[in-house]
Formats: sequence, C-alpha cells, structure tokens
Amino acid sequence: NDNLVAAEGIYKEERGKGFSSDTLDIVMADAYIQSDKSTEARQLLNPWRGKSQLRHVYGSLGYIFGKDKKSKEAISVLEEGLQITNDPLLHLDLADAYKEAKKPIQAFESLKKAFEANAVEFADKHRIMYSLMNPNNTFLSIGQLQELANVLVLQYPRIAESHIIKGEIV
Repeated sequence: NDNLVAAEGIYKEERGKGFSSDTLDIVMADAYIQSDKSTEARQLLNPWRGKSQLRHVYGSLGYIFGKDKKSKEAISVLEEGLQITNDPLLHLDLADAYKEAKKPIQAFESLKKAFEANAVEFADKHRIMYSLMNPNNTFLSIGQLQELANVLVLQYPRIAESHIIKGEIV
C-alpha cells in the first residue's frame, strides 16, 4: 500500500529528527490499523499506556484488542484510559467491548454514561440510538432503550429528533 509506505517514510523522518510523541505514534498506528497491521499498531501504542492523556491511544488499543477477540484486554485498556483521560467518548468504546464480552448490563451502563456526557455529540448519540433500535438488535431491552431516549430528551429538549426517537420506541 503506497499510503502506508509514505506514512512510514514520514514517521521515520520525524523520528530521525528526534521528534517523539504520542500524537505521532497515534497517526502512524492509525495507518497501520487501516492497513490491517494491528501488531505494529499495538507495538507503537502500548508504551503510551498509563502515560498518555490522549483518548486515541486507549481507544485504538481497545479497538485492536477487540478486533483480536481479546475483550478482557480491551475492557482493561479502555477503563484505564477513562481513568487517565476522563474522556467520555471512551464510554462508547467501552460499551462495544462489554457487548463483545457478552456483558449487557455493563455495556448499557457505559452507553448511559456516554449519553449523559455533554462532550459526546448529539449526532453520535442519535446514530447509536437508531442502530440500537434496529429490530434485529436484541442487545438492549425496550426499557433500556427508553431510558437512553429519556436521557436524550432531557439533554436536548429543543431537538425534535430526540422526541421522535422516544416516540418510536414507545
């Protein structure tokens, strides 16, 4: 892949100049992930665990572990990331990891925390709600869906879509 070769060239050039940062490693790790080279991405990001304040370090590691069917490790790194970064977007990744681990109660609690956070955009919450409302999705109960919809209505009373979602669930 030409893009990966170019990214590696730029990365090595920057490292050769003495530049080293979690941001630089995240960008390179993303290129590896997109090229299906999870091992290389994990090797770049693992040294930043517990040191970086960037959500992407923990979210990317959680994604890699999840993709490798290592949900226990994914949950661990995402919980660690939440402790360090306090970034509520990691609750969405954590909900996915709990879902993969077949832990629906914890997945719902993580989703609810993300939905209650102002830092998580309405558009993201809206998209997630519609995917959860798919008739083939039996992961959450109607009661749990209603609870998430209630959070949306309380947080966004002036956005019509939040009321529409609530109405569609009932």
